[in-house]
Amino acid sequence: MTHPGTRPASVWFLYSEAEEPLGQIYRNEDDATPERGTRLIRGERSETLEVLSFQELATTCAMRRFRVVVRLVEWMRPTLSSSD
Repeated sequence: MTHPGTRPASVWFLYSEAEEPLGQIYRNEDDATPERGTRLIRGERSETLEVLSFQELATTCAMRRFRVVVRLVEWMRPTLSSSD
């Protein structure tokens, strides 16, 4: 995950096991390269994704790019507030 004041070193294009695009995330130098088994938490729904495989794509504008296949491991259901 990128931190304020740091430039992203790579972009990961996320795909499901069914090859559906899930968006992209930017990573800083400390975690630029994906590793199989890495877990990510993303989105407002706090999805936990696990990296299954990855392929490095051509570099553009000095930024490394990866196609990353992930599996949804956990999803936190939003809590509904009840009003009486």
